[in-house]
Amino acid sequence: MTSGFATVKGVTSGDTLLLVGRAAAGPPPELQLTLSGVAAPRLAKGSNAVDEPFAWAARDFLRRLALGKAVSFRVDGEAAGRSFGAAWLKTGAGEPESLALLLARAGWCRAQAPAKGGGGDDEALRAAEADARAAGLGAHARAAGLGATRRVQWTGCDAAALAGTSRRALVEHVRDGSYLRCLVYGGPEDAPHADMAVVGVRLAGVRCGRVPFAPAGGDAPAGAPPPPPPPAEPFALQAKHFVEARLLHREVVVRFAAAADGAAGGAPVGDVAHAASGQRVGVALLREGLAKLDERALAALGDAALAATLRAAEAEARRDKRRLWRAYEKPSLGGGGADDFEGHVVEVTSGDTLVVGDAAGVERRVSLSSCRAPRPGHDKSGRAGEPWAAESREALRHAAVGRRVRVVVEQVRDVPVAGGGDGGADAPTRRLVLASVRLLPDARPGREPRAVPEDKQRDVAEALADLGLVRVVPPRSSEDRAARYDALAAAEQRAREKKLRLHSGRAPPPGPRVADLVGDARRARTFLPALQRAATVRATVEAVFSGSRVKLRAPAEGCAFVFGLACVRAPAAAARGRSGDACGDEARAFARRHLLQRVVDARVLDMDRHGVALGTLRLLPEDAKRSRHAPAPPGAPAVAAADDAFESRLLARGLGRLDARRADAGAAKAWGALEAAAQAARLGLWAHEATAEAAAAAAAPAARAAAPWRGRAAEVVDGATLYVHADPPAKLDAVLAAMRAFAPPATAAAAAHRRNAVVAAQFDDGSGLGWYRARVVEVGPGGATYALRYLDFGNLEAGVPAARVAPLDAARAALPPAAVECRLAHVRAAAVDDEAGEACARALHELVWGKGLELAEVPGRADGPRFRVRVVDGVAEAKAGGDSRPTVNEQLVERGLARVPGASKHAADDLAVAMRALQLGARAARAGVWRYGDCDFSDDEK
Repeated sequence: MTSGFATVKGVTSGDTLLLVGRAAAGPPPELQLTLSGVAAPRLAKGSNAVDEPFAWAARDFLRRLALGKAVSFRVDGEAAGRSFGAAWLKTGAGEPESLALLLARAGWCRAQAPAKGGGGDDEALRAAEADARAAGLGAHARAAGLGATRRVQWTGCDAAALAGTSRRALVEHVRDGSYLRCLVYGGPEDAPHADMAVVGVRLAGVRCGRVPFAPAGGDAPAGAPPPPPPPAEPFALQAKHFVEARLLHREVVVRFAAAADGAAGGAPVGDVAHAASGQRVGVALLREGLAKLDERALAALGDAALAATLRAAEAEARRDKRRLWRAYEKPSLGGGGADDFEGHVVEVTSGDTLVVGDAAGVERRVSLSSCRAPRPGHDKSGRAGEPWAAESREALRHAAVGRRVRVVVEQVRDVPVAGGGDGGADAPTRRLVLASVRLLPDARPGREPRAVPEDKQRDVAEALADLGLVRVVPPRSSEDRAARYDALAAAEQRAREKKLRLHSGRAPPPGPRVADLVGDARRARTFLPALQRAATVRATVEAVFSGSRVKLRAPAEGCAFVFGLACVRAPAAAARGRSGDACGDEARAFARRHLLQRVVDARVLDMDRHGVALGTLRLLPEDAKRSRHAPAPPGAPAVAAADDAFESRLLARGLGRLDARRADAGAAKAWGALEAAAQAARLGLWAHEATAEAAAAAAAPAARAAAPWRGRAAEVVDGATLYVHADPPAKLDAVLAAMRAFAPPATAAAAAHRRNAVVAAQFDDGSGLGWYRARVVEVGPGGATYALRYLDFGNLEAGVPAARVAPLDAARAALPPAAVECRLAHVRAAAVDDEAGEACARALHELVWGKGLELAEVPGRADGPRFRVRVVDGVAEAKAGGDSRPTVNEQLVERGLARVPGASKHAADDLAVAMRALQLGARAARAGVWRYGDCDFSDDEK
């Protein structure tokens, strides 16, 4: 026999209770208890049965009397799989009373013999029943119609009839936290229980974890126990218990959505609130972290106030990391900085994606939350753009490029890269940042940016939706939803009602035809007269290649072309496979910040042989104002308010050099003053030059004192360059040993190699093909052949088939080259395809090949080391007082096969002085290249 204390969780009929105890861990224990000694009218449980008279009223009496209250109970026995016993409820200040006796007194049950093994006060129950019968109480009432049974529609409820209505109902069953089976009242106000319908209701906008059904015992093998039920989703059982404790067998008010939600499987969607307290169960579930928002179901309800309440409840649970949100972390960009940041829009790549540069100069690619613009075309893949893609991108460019914005990061996730593999775990991904982007007023110089209330910040996505240039994407969950989603949806609805652009059902008007002249110098020169005739060419900057070279798109002139500044040269920026000049990347970043996708006025003066237009570039007044107000390095000269030339801004920050010969007198004077001020403040290029000069001065004594080293020639490239193996060849031996163990990877045949890549290549050294390290000098058509320079020998081989080339692992590629490139100091020779150059190369080969060499670096050249080379084979060691043996450098100049370059005319080292004297002698003797007088090599510097 079991006894104890419990809470009445539910009332299934007029004499049966569902009791729940306290939970030690997990869901609390439950017990269904039928009261002994009494029998209430039977309540129908399905369409194949009918209520006995007064069955519903008896159950309703017990429900109102005991539901949710604490009782003491005793189990007297079991019969037919049911537990029978007694329960006592404290109804006043006195002792607890038997529920069976209370039911008998009210006339809602009749006394009967207790179940086998049960107890009970039979005399008291019979006396109470007799009194109730005499008084006509409860089921003993004699008035006509009081014993009528209810009419229940068990299946096939018309959901359309319920849509948009509010109904009172009784919760009969809780399948999971967000799905209830209710008895919806449909009778008149004086008898609401006369007509009922069983309706499954899904909570509007709320999704709890599913509680799986236990598998049927018939699925198990004969004689085996039934399999255990599959595990429930996280916190699903807790959500179910939470709802049962508050709503099971209680009256509620259900406000049904105006339209059924397809995501709910056809079940009506509604907002369920407790009939007495008015508390919404969906809000309570979200606040406790037992559910998440279901945005699609919430949209079906169409109640903005309810939606705001639900979102606030979920935000509270997310903030406090309750239950389902216990592992939640705010979307982060990484790097330790603030994820919500302010910056300036640098570039717009499509109608819903833009690049924003923060205060530190870091550029981040950001996509607009809950929006999708038409996809632009892709020339390389041949994909055509979707209708209105160009208009959407142009509208975003016009509204945002160059503007100060606030970026509120709402979601960060890794997405697979298109064409990046088979989609497995190792497939390449890129980081997708979804955010709200809001326009802010431009900052004023010398002042802190003023704060703008959030409700006054103009949302870029909302503006595009108002114009009908983006579609709002319904979120799958609250985590996919933009913070201002409701405003976006309202803006899209306004555009749909006005039938604007994407919602018009029409194709956009054709844009202007623009010829792309990039890479076609001959065709570009045909446009030069028209470009020169125009006083200014109004164009949009499509791309930035360096600080002084951009691509312009001029629709009015019908062309897109590369444009370079005629009077200012910026250092070259790093490109694929090529390192840039000092400050080249900084100059390009500055041009991107102030020019990219801006409308400018270009004046075309000339065009070079590559089809690059040369001229001056001016910013429009609004962009020029923003450029003047942009933060500048300390000491940078100020640009005049009336000066809108981009050249002025480059020179003021030391990111370009002025060529005054090409500028008119007025501009040359103003720009020269800016360049001089930047040079005095040591900004940009001038700071790097000062640092390089100081480093060269500090390193000069050490370089002069560098010890010579011994080696042997490995390859003669031309009359002034050779490759040398150090003697002894320990470095070469180590590299060859590493390459003997090399085996090409399985994917070597399908690999493509770009220029300057370090690869492994097969070379026939006389004993068969072996693997050697090489650098790709040139790629043949379609990658079928390659021209290679072997790193450890210096020789060049052209037309190498792709089958003989394989990728090289990083460890072998990182080994230093065994062949050192040595350029002869103070020696200039003609190209090897020239008669004089070939003669010089043959002479150098005769002087050095197969002989021991002594090499010493000659300091003073900024474009790489130069060497003094002397043959030491068969010659006694030099004495301490100096070495009078002629160098290879001197012998080539003395024979008239090479000459001293112009850069060495003022060099003060002993070798340069001696070689200038030797050159005068060769010139007087008309030797070699001087036989016809002064020589001028075809590749001389001008």
